[in-house]
Amino acid sequence: MKKYGHVLSLAVLVFLHTNCKTTNPDNKLNTASSAVKEKILLISDIDDTIKPTHVKSIEAVSNSLAKSSFLGLSSIYTALICAEEFEAPTYSDCIITKGMSVRSRRSAFYVTGFPILAEAVKYIEVTKFPYNGELRSKPSWKSMLKYKVDEHVDIIKQYPDRDVILIGDNGQKDIEVFIDVQKEIEYLYSNGVLPRVPRFYVFVHQVYNLASGGNLIPAPQIPFLTYFDLGLAFASNGLIDERQLKRTSAVFKDTMANTASTRFTELLPKWIECQNYRHWYSAGNGTVFTESDEILNANARFKVSNFLEHDVEIFETFLELNCS
Repeated sequence: MKKYGHVLSLAVLVFLHTNCKTTNPDNKLNTASSAVKEKILLISDIDDTIKPTHVKSIEAVSNSLAKSSFLGLSSIYTALICAEEFEAPTYSDCIITKGMSVRSRRSAFYVTGFPILAEAVKYIEVTKFPYNGELRSKPSWKSMLKYKVDEHVDIIKQYPDRDVILIGDNGQKDIEVFIDVQKEIEYLYSNGVLPRVPRFYVFVHQVYNLASGGNLIPAPQIPFLTYFDLGLAFASNGLIDERQLKRTSAVFKDTMANTASTRFTELLPKWIECQNYRHWYSAGNGTVFTESDEILNANARFKVSNFLEHDVEIFETFLELNCS
């Protein structure tokens, strides 16, 4: 069983990944999960979730007007929206159109506290995030918590047959919002307003340590640090095909090997604090590879096939080098 803490040099890991065959001789992947076929409603925050705004800093206002994004997140969001099409001839069309071709089954919505709707829409379009749903921005007279809860619930009510993916960050109200949204949906179901309670998948970008004002991320909400471990979480839950994540791994390896590059700061900005994430990850004993372990560790952070073994080792090296 692989456990976090077994660290090889980055150069060795990249060599193994490039030159050695997978340890999975049957090439069995996490591809058959019914979750890939589910109708999905993705609702995402923007600032500090997909956009490096650094809301707890004096640069937050100027950063909020920038058109930058965390490296790789647009690609992994699009992979999620297009996952059902992965083995179909229409997959490339889905990727190019950012999910417009599958909007009847998988849609991406954005709920932001940024008050200027047109600017928020332009940001999503420029940064190439999937946008086949709606974008909603906060009226000045509403509190952030009430606004976000109300908008999330309203969107979910419009798509009662879909399971729900909520993505936010641990800097402001998202964690509390997600808890309240789930409670409200359960209440509406118990009173006959909704026909079912959807399955919720909740992911929180851990950009702040607790010591600097970051919020504690309670289970079963899942923290993520980069697009790559968010992709691992998607794959663990059967929401994407592992081969979709594999296609993005070269970008991750190349970027983490050059910490002085602009792309590295897009992957992990200097203001990001990741020690708490590393402690969370290591407490779960890393990753369990389902084709090589008969007994799964219930506390493992990710459960993927050993098709991704070398990629996971590279991610663990990334944590060791940057989050100590």
